Amino acid sequence: MNSQLVLTILFYKIMKNLKRNIGTILLGIIVILHIVFIHLKISNVESKIPTDYVPRIEYDLKDQMIRQTLHNIQSEVEAQERELIKLKEAG
Repeated sequence: MNSQLVLTILFYKIMKNLKRNIGTILLGIIVILHIVFIHLKISNVESKIPTDYVPRIEYDLKDQMIRQTLHNIQSEVEAQERELIKLKEAG
């Protein structure tokens, strides 16, 4: 009878720890699945972003650089025209 009581108490302790361990294991599985699903959602969203996407700042800087280059070329052409007119008048 004494050994049966010891076995019952031991079984109760094991089951109590097992419940706690199962809860921990289930919580771990839920967290891992949550991380996997979030990763899949992020990957799905990232796949919808076009690969030729240019950020607004980069677009503005390139636009400004092109406009400045065109302005410089126009200034140089006008200077060349003035020199050509002076040469024709002198010649």
